[in-house]
Amino acid sequence: MSSLRLVLRALMRGLSGPSRERSFLEARAQRFRWFGPGKPLRVLHHNAGGTYTRGLRGLFRCAIARIFALTTRRQHEHMAWVVGEMLSNLLAAGLQEIPPAALDFICVLPVALRRLDAGQCVSLYGLEDVTTEMRRVVDEARSLHSSLPVSKGTRGSLFERQTALDAFDDIPHMTSAEQLHRALVQLRSMRSAELRALFDTFSVVIAESTLPPAPPPTPPPPLDDREAGEAMLPPTPPPTPVPLGDKEAGEPPLPHEAEFDEV
Repeated sequence: MSSLRLVLRALMRGLSGPSRERSFLEARAQRFRWFGPGKPLRVLHHNAGGTYTRGLRGLFRCAIARIFALTTRRQHEHMAWVVGEMLSNLLAAGLQEIPPAALDFICVLPVALRRLDAGQCVSLYGLEDVTTEMRRVVDEARSLHSSLPVSKGTRGSLFERQTALDAFDDIPHMTSAEQLHRALVQLRSMRSAELRALFDTFSVVIAESTLPPAPPPTPPPPLDDREAGEAMLPPTPPPTPVPLGDKEAGEPPLPHEAEFDEV
């Protein structure tokens, strides 16, 4: 009986091994970081990387990375393919030109869907839900001071710069290849009219977020000494009318008074 338990335990460990290694590698896979409308999109790396150890475990982890396309090159290829497919869906829906907001749309949509997926059982959402969540992401980007350390090649070519972090837990507006693929599934499930409405609404949100802030109200011109003194005095009350007599009021004289005056 004990030998059977040992065999079953070893079998379960062998079956759970690929799942554990895959989760380990997915947690350290590359990410896209969106900084805001019109800003560059940065690729984030994990300091630990795949951490391929020596021996049989290292070979096993390397094999899992190749099978599930979790190597650095395969992740970059998959992310680039998903971005191209999302752009193809926009063009197929009738997009006549590719505006700068197209890259923002591709980056914000996975972030919004990941938030909607948290604690939800549905996998596809309506147009209003997606639009509202994407607006929230854009509004947050305006208030965040987005800065990340660049560990290598800070002054070199864009091909030499690399942002490596110890963890991806507290980085906002970040998306992985898997989340990008999730956004592609959402786009493919939408009709052309819905996709056009979603992109048009998002373009308006991006345009509003890039507007310069309204200037402060112009203060009134300063008053000179005389005007300032007159402004401080209380207002002069109107004159009180004095009652006039009959003659002063211009009333015509009585008849007997007119005859007496003639005599």
